[in-house]
Amino acid sequence: MAAEGKRADGVGAERDRPPLAYWLLPALVALLRLLPYQASLRLEPPLGMASLQMGYMPRDTLAYLSFIRQVAEDGSFVLANQFTTEPQTPRFVLLLHWALGALSRVTGLAPTQVLELSRVPLIFVFFAVLWSFLRPILPARRLRVLCCVLIGLSGGIDWLVEPLLRFAPPAAAFEFSLSVQDTFGWSTFEVMYNPLWIAGLTLCLVALGPILDPRGPRRARDFAAIAGGLAVLAATHAYSAVVVVGVALALPVVEAVLGAGFAWRRHARIWLALLPALALAAWLSWWQSQDPVYRAASGNFFGPEEMSVFFYPFTLGATLVLALCGARIWVAQAHPYRFAVTAWIAAVVWLQSSPLVNGYHFLLYVHLPVCIPAASALERLWRPSELVGVVRRAGAAALAFLLFAAPLVVTARAIEDVGRQNVFPADYGDLLLDLQRRPPGNALVPPRLGNLLPAFTPHHVWVGHWFLSPDVTARSERYVAWTRDPGRADELRALVAQQSIAYLVVPAASAATLARSLGDAVAERASYGALDLLVLRPQVASADAARAVAP
Repeated sequence: MAAEGKRADGVGAERDRPPLAYWLLPALVALLRLLPYQASLRLEPPLGMASLQMGYMPRDTLAYLSFIRQVAEDGSFVLANQFTTEPQTPRFVLLLHWALGALSRVTGLAPTQVLELSRVPLIFVFFAVLWSFLRPILPARRLRVLCCVLIGLSGGIDWLVEPLLRFAPPAAAFEFSLSVQDTFGWSTFEVMYNPLWIAGLTLCLVALGPILDPRGPRRARDFAAIAGGLAVLAATHAYSAVVVVGVALALPVVEAVLGAGFAWRRHARIWLALLPALALAAWLSWWQSQDPVYRAASGNFFGPEEMSVFFYPFTLGATLVLALCGARIWVAQAHPYRFAVTAWIAAVVWLQSSPLVNGYHFLLYVHLPVCIPAASALERLWRPSELVGVVRRAGAAALAFLLFAAPLVVTARAIEDVGRQNVFPADYGDLLLDLQRRPPGNALVPPRLGNLLPAFTPHHVWVGHWFLSPDVTARSERYVAWTRDPGRADELRALVAQQSIAYLVVPAASAATLARSLGDAVAERASYGALDLLVLRPQVASADAARAVAP
């Protein structure tokens, strides 16, 4: 162990590469996480339906594709929110989506292909960074490999508990099911469905390494890792940047509470590295918030949607039990990283459960630090020399089942979700093909179609996305009322004028009535099954129109 420790802190650490078999771990994770996308490529939709070629959660993937497509088509660096028709100046800076869009532009690959396939190299990069990140924390190679396996493949037992929910009160059963969705991010394996989350977690490790080091940042590359990692995070995945800052804030508090003292020089160096990146992030946030459309979309950080720690025994399962056992081992050994890892976990738990912020944004950060002390307990339990006898081997097999069965269940469920979430009416597909050929403009369309349109066309929609469209629920209800109730035609005409609507998609049953109410504004009408497309002439909004559409 001592020899390993010297290698971890010296030049020899650079030669402490993972064993060749280690790369089977990211290969397996990547394969399992790609299977739902492969299922979407083979999906045969029911009669009258069309399908998307997306592996996970189309409602979010479509928003990512909107940003990637903008870069692919015109090389934009600062991106616009296409899920609203309000006047705006592009303010979204998303480095991963920009890079994927640039790759799509250079290679000619479709944005969907680039996004889905990016998962593979990002997973390999994550595990490469993870190996280096864990080197000073777990110098012994066998222990580090076990930790990486836990991080990559362990999961909870919520899937075992779910069959019992029929005996629980309906409200509790609903809350449980909602909070432990299989692709929501409670485990690191679940995180790997989302390329953005993989990138955020990887950059998080880069910035956190020198912060967690008991000696703090000492070399120029340590300061560069903290400052550069946080700066890139702020422009890639802001929630990951919040976690880095949260850990830095929690570290002295945890050390003081646990009696470790306060090494003010170390913390001063940490904040010396953080402050330039924080200043840059603050300036970027201020500049972005000057645009009201961006400001409305970014207001989703604060809110009451916290995640209760009650779910940890189910979503972390045996990993949590091992972590508690590993914590005892670390205390007995006076492990130098015991305070830092505790601060990391404490910061994430607070962010998840705080009533001040929407805690679901931070689900993906708790599993990884929990696995680090858990590896120490697992290493003692799974020493080959002690796995003697039927009872011990049966116990080891049961533990392996509880730890590592979840990824198989998650994958199977994700494949099932493809058939449920990736289909939409064929009429929508025909409309999309029509609108792809038309000049960019503002569109008022059914909310479900509004979620699709920005991913495949340059048009902006008045309503379509669950958080990028302002007041999405109210707007969805108003769209339905305006397009079905002839008595509200004046409100519809006012909105068309106020929002400079160029394309109006309405139910075919009411299209004739609505076209008459719009009069000369309708330049063209096309039918697509249950929907009609009304192409409108340019109009000028008036003060009367603005008042007419006020809620």
